[in-house]
Amino acid sequence: MLAALAMFAAAALHVVALLAGPEMIAALGAPASIVESARQGSLLAPLATLGIALALAVIGLYAWSAAATRSLPFQRFVLGAAACVFILRAAALPAVLFIAPAARDQLSLFEVATSLLCFLIGIAFLPAVRKRVEHSSRVNAA
Repeated sequence: MLAALAMFAAAALHVVALLAGPEMIAALGAPASIVESARQGSLLAPLATLGIALALAVIGLYAWSAAATRSLPFQRFVLGAAACVFILRAAALPAVLFIAPAARDQLSLFEVATSLLCFLIGIAFLPAVRKRVEHSSRVNAA
């Protein structure tokens, strides 16, 4: 349930950022090309941002469904992939700091906070993944 709420909040934040404009998009760590697209009014920023928001919302629906004991197609895969992506995203920061220690000087609080948040979200998916795996094991054993 926590993973679902986090995904819905992240999807809403992406939409709010898009509506608020380029400054908020930049403040939330978007790549320079997306920020520039928002400033110029081109389609890249809204399409990318809405695409991410949609993906987050769909993942949220999968997590919500798992908490409600309803099964969606490919649910185990989607939940497991989401957990992996978020945990790997969190692991990227320590990996970069290990490979390039000089990057520590350019590290921002935002980067540390988002890495920690991604780790917590990835961990929040694990109970739903476990529940789906156990459910599949019981169904296959019967």
